[in-house]
Amino acid sequence: QIVSFRCAHVMEETHEALDEVESITAMYGNPDDVTWVMVDVTSLADVKEWLRAVETQIEGRQHEVPRPDLVYTMVFRAPVHDTQVTSLTDMDAPSDTATPLAPKVEVTLTLGSEYPLEADAVSCLVRTNASSKDLSIEITQHIAREAKENEGICCVFQLIEVAREALVQWTKVQQEQQAMHGKDGALCQPGDRSMAKSSAAHLQPGYYDFARQFMYFHHIYNPAKRKAILELANAMQLTGFSVCGKPGVVCIEGSKQHVASWYHQIRSLPWQLMKSKDHEIIPCKSLEEMDAHRCFPNFCELVTTTHGHRGNHANMGEVRAYLTKHNLGHHFETLFNI
Repeated sequence: QIVSFRCAHVMEETHEALDEVESITAMYGNPDDVTWVMVDVTSLADVKEWLRAVETQIEGRQHEVPRPDLVYTMVFRAPVHDTQVTSLTDMDAPSDTATPLAPKVEVTLTLGSEYPLEADAVSCLVRTNASSKDLSIEITQHIAREAKENEGICCVFQLIEVAREALVQWTKVQQEQQAMHGKDGALCQPGDRSMAKSSAAHLQPGYYDFARQFMYFHHIYNPAKRKAILELANAMQLTGFSVCGKPGVVCIEGSKQHVASWYHQIRSLPWQLMKSKDHEIIPCKSLEEMDAHRCFPNFCELVTTTHGHRGNHANMGEVRAYLTKHNLGHHFETLFNI
């Protein structure tokens, strides 16, 4: 029996969702990190089994059965270093033992059968040991808004990021308020206002980390792909450059989380060959420190002279000179295995 066009489309989206699982677990699979993401193994097995059944047509009408939900559990640890909660069981502790300035958040993210085609297929349940319900509401609203803005594409990376940002910002406000009023609720003297800056500075380790990644492509010709590389980088405030033709080269730099998200989305496009050839991460404590490591002021498409029978081979000598100009010449050897 021929699988319907609708089913074929869902199958394609399911493959992308499963690829996303691999990327997410590879990046956030360490339970000791401040952000830990797990995929429910039962739901993952169910989705894979559904996909196998549809692709092999084991049952005559199997494709009419909705795809099972895919479930993630995202754990965000407190952004205050000296009061982090480290045990999952602490989430079930009585509310009077919660530490208001060191909240821990656990988000159960459910991706329904229509994900990523429809934003309504994304739902979440937020649990936190914070005494206020405002944090749970804020994270839920951020996730819903981000899912709507990214409707049609796999966006778990973005959902993780907005949930974490909501936690960091909420905690920052709480710390500043506490610093201003002191532990007993009394307003601090003007000379104590530095406490607010000190508390606000204790954000999640790795939040401002800088990353730079180099990618090698068999070729970059397609105008839509060239546009996606450029526009996505600009939207995420990433800098660097791309070289179109054969071979294709991309250097992307900026926030570690944004670089990872950009890479995942571009990798999901159909490429004959796309390889990550070099990747560096520099720990930073502030946005200013992170920006100081950038070698490029923006992201652009680098135009070089071309050669070859079809005039489609980029001039790698010019690429090497461009990298050297920006103190990155040593990466050229890694890119081309010299």
